[in-house]
Amino acid sequence: MIDGFNVYYSVATCINNGNIQCGKWFDYRGYCEWVTANNPNFPAGSTVHRVRLYSAIAHHDPDPSVVSRHLVLNQAMAATNVEVTLGNFKRKRIRCKLPACGGRFLKHEEKETDINVAMGVIESLLLDDVDCVVVVSGDTDLVSAVREARRFFPSKQVGVLLPAYRQNNELRREASFHMDILPGHYEQHQLPPVIRLPDGMDLIKPASW
Repeated sequence: MIDGFNVYYSVATCINNGNIQCGKWFDYRGYCEWVTANNPNFPAGSTVHRVRLYSAIAHHDPDPSVVSRHLVLNQAMAATNVEVTLGNFKRKRIRCKLPACGGRFLKHEEKETDINVAMGVIESLLLDDVDCVVVVSGDTDLVSAVREARRFFPSKQVGVLLPAYRQNNELRREASFHMDILPGHYEQHQLPPVIRLPDGMDLIKPASW
């Protein structure tokens, strides 16, 4: 269960800090399979049942390339067997905090991702088709979801995979186990620059990524 924006801003921070040169064309399924095969929290022979990415498209952004790149990423996810669930951005008026200002401004806030991640966790556990669910996020809003999932399904494992620069001790405490995405992992687990789609068309990695 991947919090798309939490990972995206983790990648951006890694790039801005000079840890890596690229990372946004991330191979989510490939990385999840690599972690499952190489991390001692998973018994030998464990497999990845499904990978779900939760995000929202910023249609309000004045730069149209932001939306086009996101749509290309969603196509890449579908081509690599990653399920994408989209939330929305909601407009919100906020008041300027400067005493001399007093003005109001329009801000867009991403909504639904947290609840969608939480519902994805509960759905997988209710279906009883997995032994373990992993939440990929460092968002404090998901602490209660992890805690309650463990409480209601004590025989299941609920782990967290914390993106670089998105560490969260509360999530660590509530999870069955915790792991970290290191900055270098993003660069090491990139999708191929060209992905051949089932219809024969080629999906090309965005140039700026």
